[in-house]
Amino acid sequence: MDRDFTIAAYIVKDSKVLLIHHRKLNMWLPPGGHIDPNELPDDTVLREVLEETGLEVSIVSDQDSYPFSDVRLLARPHHVQLELIDETTGHEHIDLVYFCQPVNGTVLLNQEETNAIRWFSSEDLLADEIVPNVRFMGLKAIDRLN
Repeated sequence: MDRDFTIAAYIVKDSKVLLIHHRKLNMWLPPGGHIDPNELPDDTVLREVLEETGLEVSIVSDQDSYPFSDVRLLARPHHVQLELIDETTGHEHIDLVYFCQPVNGTVLLNQEETNAIRWFSSEDLLADEIVPNVRFMGLKAIDRLN
C-alpha cells in the first residue's frame, strides 16, 4: 500500500466555488495537489492554489487562539478524507480539505494541468459533469462562506 498526503482547496467568492477541469483525470475538481517533503500543509494550500488558479487565498479555519509564542498553530482543515486512487496498486491519498477565500490575483488557466477553470454557483454544481463528492463539498463551502 502506498499513501500520499495531499490538499484540496474549495475557494468561494460571491456565492460561487472555483473548480478546475483536471487534464489528466478529465473531471472538475477543486485546486490541490501533493504536500512536498518538509512542506507545511498551509503552505501547500497557498502554493497549489496560486499555481493552478493565479489566486492568493486565505484559509478559513475555525480555530481557538493559542497563547504560546513558541508553538505555531496550523490552519485546521474542514476535514480529512481517504481516497482510493488506484485499485490495482492500492495507492491512496490522505486529503486535507480546506475552505478558502481569494484575497488577491486574477483567475488564470494553468494549461499544463487544466483544460478549464470556472466559478460554479450552487445550481451549476448540480450538473451531471460534477462528481457527487465535489458537488457535496462545493455546496458545503458555498453555504459556509456566505
